[in-house]
Amino acid sequence: MASPLDWKVFITKPWMGNRGTTDYNISHSSYSSSSQSSTEESIKNVQCMDGYTYVDAAPCSAEDSPKLLGLGEYKYEFKNDGSERAFSSILELRTAKILNHLSVANFRGTHSYFYYRFEDLKANGTQTLLKDIGEAIGIEPKCDVIYGKVRNDNGKVTTEEEMVVQRTEKIRRRQLREKIISKKRELSVDFINYMNKYVEWEVERLIGYYPREV
Repeated sequence: MASPLDWKVFITKPWMGNRGTTDYNISHSSYSSSSQSSTEESIKNVQCMDGYTYVDAAPCSAEDSPKLLGLGEYKYEFKNDGSERAFSSILELRTAKILNHLSVANFRGTHSYFYYRFEDLKANGTQTLLKDIGEAIGIEPKCDVIYGKVRNDNGKVTTEEEMVVQRTEKIRRRQLREKIISKKRELSVDFINYMNKYVEWEVERLIGYYPREV
């Protein structure tokens, strides 16, 4: 079972996993090789959980990863530079993840790139997303548009009595009941001040997030 942590402990805790006996045997047998090149080659060829390489995550071996009830296997990612260095915190990991996702725009073969936040799709539905994809690939979408927050054709939020599936000759529009995805809790002043101070807001602004006023 995983133990819940206080927010400050969780946020400041190094994002670091521990290797077990199986991982140790992999590295020990490799480092006892006759040459550095054979050591590096041996480490490189190790097959780790979820397709990671040995220098990308700890632990590497499923045998060293206790399965946490409701959370899956225990595994922590290293920095993506082959150094086996841990992220200093989950905030640093988040920054790296955002930049990595944004870098997809520059991948070879990428024709168009759009990023959508979950809350945007919840609020606005899939109409804009489908329109962007259709224009990018030159194919008109034929799937149902899902309105966010149960909006009708005029953008008006409907009542429960008006929540019906509307069908026209051109397209079916499926309207969804507004759902509460998560229970929002009141955030402490200390939490907001800490995040405002230590989050990489220059990176967060790239995807539309900004510091919160106290």
